[in-house]
Amino acid sequence: MKLALQKAFRQVGATDEQAHQAAESIDSALVKRIKDSQAHLATKADIHELKIDIATVRSEMATMKAELIRLFVTSQVATIGVILTVVLGAMRYLNRT
Repeated sequence: MKLALQKAFRQVGATDEQAHQAAESIDSALVKRIKDSQAHLATKADIHELKIDIATVRSEMATMKAELIRLFVTSQVATIGVILTVVLGAMRYLNRT
């Protein structure tokens, strides 16, 4: 793009140095404007990535919650099983005596 700008300035009578400086100035201004106008896009991309991370964490938390509930229920069943075994054993022992 800079070359096309330099050529256009040369055609309207600018010196080679003037054409180079003008083309450089316009090019850097355009690059800055493009970067400034796209700065919000990077922020949106970051927000999107953060939303994905949050969804992943929520999914992992749901999985962990289900696992904890399973372990709690299994633990409760095991505890009830142990208590029943002790109670039944004590009843058998008392019935014998």
